[in-house]
Amino acid sequence: MGAVSDLQKAIMSDAANIQPELLATTVFSNKAADPGEAVGSVYGLHAIADGATLAHALDKLDVDDPDISQAVKAVYESAIGDDDRRVPSQLQRQNARDQLHGFHLSRNWFRGRSGPDQS
Repeated sequence: MGAVSDLQKAIMSDAANIQPELLATTVFSNKAADPGEAVGSVYGLHAIADGATLAHALDKLDVDDPDISQAVKAVYESAIGDDDRRVPSQLQRQNARDQLHGFHLSRNWFRGRSGPDQS
């Protein structure tokens, strides 16, 4: 403890040369998720919940957007691993359903609607 006290005294005795520096902070970003990543993540979770392999999910993905495809692959790798032919287990399927929090959007959900009061 004496050595620490001596070190503190030596540092604090030269106040003119003390220049505080921020070492770390928590910065919150207001940046929204990339739309391709968001769409790919939800699509991937739905595919896992439905029991599809990654290969099947990518085959049925009717979009040529690398951000979406990469997000689907990332969701599968995180949940199942990197085997694109592996069928999700019941636990993995349930986990995907839980992560969707009950949300399910079909491709035609918003087509032809101009607002919430339109049918």
